[in-house]
Amino acid sequence: MEKNTMFLLSLLRVAAAWSILAAYTIPFFIIPRTVHPLLGWPLYLLGSFSLSSIVINVFLLHPMTVLTTWFGFIGSAIGDGLPWYLNGVVRALAVFACAFCCAPLIWASLVKTMSSLHVLIERDAFRLGEPNQNAEFTKLY
Repeated sequence: MEKNTMFLLSLLRVAAAWSILAAYTIPFFIIPRTVHPLLGWPLYLLGSFSLSSIVINVFLLHPMTVLTTWFGFIGSAIGDGLPWYLNGVVRALAVFACAFCCAPLIWASLVKTMSSLHVLIERDAFRLGEPNQNAEFTKLY
């Protein structure tokens, strides 16, 4: 039973990680490269948000832990779109600073997502174990 639970846990973690990764990469490849940035970025953010909400509902995850990366993308897009930069080097440094500040938050959200998946597997394993115990007790009567 324990090996089965560990296998399910690792399988669920991989499925959730791939689903979250797909939520951010699929809209990037679907949106044409020739679309204007004022239409492309909101379309990308809407697509990644909708796919992330599907991941949240399927795996019963906390919304803020999954959407932390999405908020980081919004901050990076806003930081990249500000007209106050003198040149491209300053703009690139600002985007790097945004990514540098978001990286620990994204890592913490990934750890929290994996721990909530672990709790989900343990809860389901406990729930799956209950009917077997009740069936044994009914056999005694």
